[in-house]
Amino acid sequence: MKIAAGYLLVTLPILGQGFRQLATNCDGSILYFSSPLRMKGTDQFLHPKIFTWDATNGIRLYEQREADVPFPTSTPQNPPNTPFFSLIAPDVSSDGATVALTGVRFCNFSDICVTEAEEFQSTIYMSGQTSLTASGSASLSRNGRFVLLRSSIGGLPVPSKMQLLDLQTSQLTQYQGAWLPPGIRHQVANDGTLVVQGFLGGISLAQNGQLGTIVSTNATKPIINDAGTLVVYESSSPQALRLSAYAVATGSSTDLVTDSADSPGFAASISDDATLIAFLYGKNRQAYIIHSDGTGMHQITNFTEPVTEIELSGDGSIAFAVTASNRLVRVDVGSTQPTEIVPATPYTNVPSDSGFLSFVESYRAEVSRGSVVSITGSGFAADTEIAQPPFPLSLGGVELHVNGSPVPIAGVSPTSINYPVPWDLPDAPVDVEVWAASAAASPFVSGFEVGPAAPNTIVNQPPGPFFLIAVHQDFSSLISPASPAHSGEIIHLYAKDLGAVNPPPPAGLPAPLAPLALLVPPMSCFLNADTDPNATDPVNVLFVGLAPELLNVFQVDLQLPASFPGNPSRLLCQIGDPADGYRIVGLLPVGGLP
Repeated sequence: MKIAAGYLLVTLPILGQGFRQLATNCDGSILYFSSPLRMKGTDQFLHPKIFTWDATNGIRLYEQREADVPFPTSTPQNPPNTPFFSLIAPDVSSDGATVALTGVRFCNFSDICVTEAEEFQSTIYMSGQTSLTASGSASLSRNGRFVLLRSSIGGLPVPSKMQLLDLQTSQLTQYQGAWLPPGIRHQVANDGTLVVQGFLGGISLAQNGQLGTIVSTNATKPIINDAGTLVVYESSSPQALRLSAYAVATGSSTDLVTDSADSPGFAASISDDATLIAFLYGKNRQAYIIHSDGTGMHQITNFTEPVTEIELSGDGSIAFAVTASNRLVRVDVGSTQPTEIVPATPYTNVPSDSGFLSFVESYRAEVSRGSVVSITGSGFAADTEIAQPPFPLSLGGVELHVNGSPVPIAGVSPTSINYPVPWDLPDAPVDVEVWAASAAASPFVSGFEVGPAAPNTIVNQPPGPFFLIAVHQDFSSLISPASPAHSGEIIHLYAKDLGAVNPPPPAGLPAPLAPLALLVPPMSCFLNADTDPNATDPVNVLFVGLAPELLNVFQVDLQLPASFPGNPSRLLCQIGDPADGYRIVGLLPVGGLP
């Protein structure tokens, strides 16, 4: 938290990204991809969905699912009862007749999410047949007969479980290997041969439940051609990163490309027969093509911005690319002629410290009413501009829309937007769309959901018990074990995010001395003791509102009862509907008469 340009600014490392996990068929006539962006003029959800593109129909929504993630996300949620709503990692067979996608569900039990609760579920659509759902994330063979299902459960210190499903016979074969994120294609050959990255390193080929090592160490990101005769992978050393090809018939590897050891990787994609390999290379990360024998390397993109993802069609004639400015481009490999499908479109960032959970959490932010919040991303404004209250509805060609109408903006830059969160923000999630003049031609608009953060009491820091931060009636000192609250005393308690206030002060500015900003929902408080937690003594609530001349801090004035249930006593306060439970809970050192 920091003060910027005279107002309270809270920086949030949130939100999704643009287009990712491309999948195309043999001739590149169909493209599938995942994106949290919504098409302009729609009410599509702002979490990841699957879109499709073809030259005749353009871009269309393929599938989306409603979420049930609660606000705040810290609210306990039983993973088995939540839907797989965040759709990622599409895959398509070479003939386009079979399509697979992965749904991810919300799970906020950190240990359970890794070791017990499956967070991925795949849906496989087969032309002329009933769709199939299966546990795990899906990767198809190019002929559409086999699907590799990777479990979300795994990682150190245990390997990840995998199942190879034969869609013709329904036979399941079990394997284990390193945990890999969803969206990795070309993992299964047309005969069911599987390429496996080992849990402890190396690469194996797998058939009929048996694994045979082909590369023993320092090898990652393997992909296999449709005949199961060639494996393309990355290998590393302290000096370099290499893109290599392993020929199954000869049992030998050929180094194709060498890059610096700090390279982010080649992100390779192969044609069905792997005679052609597309990859990212160079300081500006452009797309290149090379033959599997190491010949014919040439550059096929020359954009001013880096390429972040490349996907090669099955016949090697077409490549699809996503760029750092969130452009989606179709490239004719033979002529290197690009055709823009989606122009540069602003996007918001995935948290860098998130794993696959970012696919679920990245579109939603919990914000404090009255604060000025910063969202980050790319492509917002050409320059940095900071506004002063009263904040304008448009700044630097950027607008934020709620329910189709612009809302105030406090600051913009190419990579961030600052906006004041109104005090009347509803308790339910609200969609916010990011409109930029530079992206007027894009069919997409980025956005995110915001909802109010949960009430948060201010407590002292360890060592010692977590006592509520409160002061005596005359504001002379903090209440502590050495200076406890007394029976009948009026005390002042401090908290954050208790709810909407009336009248609302300007967002991001200290609360005024007059008029006082009072909490809108009613509050009731009680005292109890650990020895008898069911017995509660009512506490008289005298005042609840923003603390004058403080930034986004609530002051709660309470008159304590004539006696206490124990020392320390536990304070419990309800806000609004009692069915919502206690929103303020904490220990209060108490004593006898003053």
